[in-house]
Amino acid sequence: MGVPRWWARRVVLVGGALVLAVLLASAWDWRRTRPDGRLHIVAPALKGDALVLITPNGRTLLIDGSADAVGMTAFVGGRLPFWARSLDALAITRADAGRLPGALAIARRYGVGAALLPTGAGAELDALREALAAERAGIRPLDAGAALLIDGVEITVARPPTRDAGATLLIRYGAFSALLAPSADDAQAAALLAAARPAALLWWPWTRPDDRLLAERIGAAAVIYSQSDSGRAEPRTMFQRGAAERRLLHEEVSGQIEIVTDGAGMWIETER
Repeated sequence: MGVPRWWARRVVLVGGALVLAVLLASAWDWRRTRPDGRLHIVAPALKGDALVLITPNGRTLLIDGSADAVGMTAFVGGRLPFWARSLDALAITRADAGRLPGALAIARRYGVGAALLPTGAGAELDALREALAAERAGIRPLDAGAALLIDGVEITVARPPTRDAGATLLIRYGAFSALLAPSADDAQAAALLAAARPAALLWWPWTRPDDRLLAERIGAAAVIYSQSDSGRAEPRTMFQRGAAERRLLHEEVSGQIEIVTDGAGMWIETER
């Protein structure tokens, strides 16, 4: 007994509708995630410290991670096209519980092209190395001067990690630069003040008391505060930090933070 004609037509219609839905979803996802010729630096509103960089041609880099492995994976997945299965680079400034869980979850889900990692040992750090090695990622230590250059975006280790602090990184893209020191200690803070490299953006621990001085010295137009507990003082309010002089950003106040630059100007977008 053959298939009724009405049933065959229904199968064709349903199949066509499903194909159309997939095509529309793919087109929307491509439009949402397509490169726009600018560098995007995104600080997700997650527990821990992380920055996701999307380069002008759509390459993806992750700096640090999150204490929330599930949230970190969902966030990165939401920033990538649905067909993407790899990140171009990963840099971990400090091996701690605020960074490694999310970074490890990402390394196990996506391939990673290159990585800058702290030396030392520990269960999660060792697991991260194993996951990266399984994907044949090029792993390098966070030595001073070590650099990643991807799509015109350069990430350089300005200062290596110490026993009490993470690494300091410098991002350059065109005339734009950002100084990333999410877990600086006293010695690093003093060295950064002495060096005073110009940077439009500063990533700095919320608990440290010297953000305003460093931001003035390097000419930062904006400061993103990390959740790192590095520092000596009780956190001050935004007003006490000098919110009138530059844009001050913290995920508990701003939600997700996105810095966009074409290599010359800088634009800031926040969730709230």
